[in-house]
Amino acid sequence: WAPWVPLLSMLCCLLLALSLPLQTWVRFLGWSAIGIAIYFLFGKRHSTLA
Repeated sequence: WAPWVPLLSMLCCLLLALSLPLQTWVRFLGWSAIGIAIYFLFGKRHSTLA
């Protein structure tokens, strides 16, 4: 069962994600870009060399 259950789960998840409307993907990518930018800007400001 080990290789089949994870593969089937990944396939189902992929099919669900592909069935989402384009507007949802645009919003997801936009918010992800904002989050990544905040993450890297915060890290750059608060980083110190050990």
